[in-house]
Amino acid sequence: TRGPERRYGAILFIEKEGFMPLFNKVKLAQRYDIAIMSTKGMSVTAAREMVDELCGEHDIPLLILRDFDKAGFSIAHTLANDTDRYSFSNEIRMHDLGLRLDDVEAYELPRESVSYGKTNPEWNLRQNGATEEEIAVLSHGWQVGEGYSGERVELNAFTSDQLIEWIEGKIDDLGIKKV
Repeated sequence: TRGPERRYGAILFIEKEGFMPLFNKVKLAQRYDIAIMSTKGMSVTAAREMVDELCGEHDIPLLILRDFDKAGFSIAHTLANDTDRYSFSNEIRMHDLGLRLDDVEAYELPRESVSYGKTNPEWNLRQNGATEEEIAVLSHGWQVGEGYSGERVELNAFTSDQLIEWIEGKIDDLGIKKV
């Protein structure tokens, strides 16, 4: 093979580190011909430049796996959209495969409490694609003496088998196959 368009059916971005041993064990990249990338927290400009070139210039879809939390929604939006720090030269076919409230409920994933301090997260969540129902879970509003609070669910809440089943279902739904 020569060039990324003849090698990769998609690029899978995961917002967390530490999943590669599991992905390697189940041969996720090889079975779907996907490249897997990760950054710690918000994507760096170099990651966006790489996505811009590989996904935009070679028409390779970007799949984003993220937690069900404010940071996850922000990470997904920032990775594939123009910001003050980086403007894309190409159109990106981005698919946010991240945890949604429906997934949390279907898999009965445990929720954690989260505190936002004095910053109301609702506007940010709305801007980054959360539904009103999801915002109601992620942000309970102002709690006297505590600030804003809500709930979150991390990808780590899945068992390994559940996580792989969930990811494969999302990839299959998009029709991503070996090149």
